[in-house]
Amino acid sequence: MTKDVQFLVSAITTGSVLALIAVGYNLVYSTTRVINFAQSYVLVVASYTAFYFSFTRPRGSTGSKVNGLGLPIGFALLLAIVVSTLVGVLVYYLALRPLGKFDPQTNIGWILTTFSLGILIDYVVRKVFGSDPQRLEPVFKSIFGKPALKVAGVPIEANDFLIVVAAIGIVVALEVMYARTIVGKAFKAVAQDSTTAGLMGINARRIIILSFAFAGTIAAVGAVLLAPKLGGVRPDAFFVLGIQAFIAATLGGLGSTQGAIIGGFTIAGVDKLLIAFRSDFTRYEGFILFALFAIVLVFKPTGLFGQRVVEKV
Repeated sequence: MTKDVQFLVSAITTGSVLALIAVGYNLVYSTTRVINFAQSYVLVVASYTAFYFSFTRPRGSTGSKVNGLGLPIGFALLLAIVVSTLVGVLVYYLALRPLGKFDPQTNIGWILTTFSLGILIDYVVRKVFGSDPQRLEPVFKSIFGKPALKVAGVPIEANDFLIVVAAIGIVVALEVMYARTIVGKAFKAVAQDSTTAGLMGINARRIIILSFAFAGTIAAVGAVLLAPKLGGVRPDAFFVLGIQAFIAATLGGLGSTQGAIIGGFTIAGVDKLLIAFRSDFTRYEGFILFALFAIVLVFKPTGLFGQRVVEKV
C-alpha cells in the first residue's frame, strides 16, 4: 500500500509538470507550426534564475561559482517567471524572426536555429553556475503548519500539492482565455490560419510572440516547483525533463491541450512504473520512452488527440 501511494504521488506530481511543459510546446506549435527545441533550455534558465535569487553562499563555501541574493523563494519564483518569459520572447527574436516569412514544412531552418540557441544558452549557464547540482528550496514548506501530510505512511509535501494546483490552475486559465477573451480568440484564429487572421486585423506576429512568452512563463513554474523533487538544480536533469515533455506533447498530439495533459501523465506513469518494477530499469528509461513514442506515432502519426491538417488548394 505504501509503495502504491508513493508511486501515485510521484507520478501525479511529475506528470503535472510534464503536462505543463508540454502545453508550452503546444502554445508555440499551434501559432507557428514550429517545435521550439530551445524550450528545454528555457527550463534550465528558469531553475538557475530562481537558484541565483534565493541562494546565499555560506562563508568559506566553494560549492557554487556565484553568490546569490538570498531572497525568499516565493519572490525568487516570481523573478524567475519574469526572466524566463523574457528568454522565451528572446528565443523568438533570435531563432525565428531572422528567418522572415517561411513555410515551416518546407523551410526547416528553425530546427537548426532553435536547437543551436538552446545549446548556446546551456553553455552560458554552465559557464556561470557550473554543472554541479545546486539546492533549491521548495516554495511551500508546510501544510497548515505541518511539514507534510502522511497518507498510508507516505509523506506528501506542501510542494506536491502546489505542483498539482499550479498545473490545474494554468491549464484552466488557458482554456478560459481561449473561450472568453479576445486574445484567446486571436490565438485560435492564428492557429487555424495566420494569413487569414492577419487579413481580419489580427496582429499575428504579436500573438506568436505571446505564445513564446507564455511558454517561458509555464517553463519557469514547472522547473522551479519540480526542482526540489529532482534533488536540486542541474542542467542535465532539466534538459531530460524538456525532452520528456516534448515526447508527451507529440504523443498526445501537437497543438492539443488535452493531448499534452494525457501525454504528460502517460510518460510520468510509465517512467515511475518502470522504476517501481525494477530500479535498474532507469538505465533503459530513455529507450523505453522513445519506443513507446515510436509505436504510437506508427499507428497514429498525429498523436493520440492531434488532428490532421488539411491543406486547401
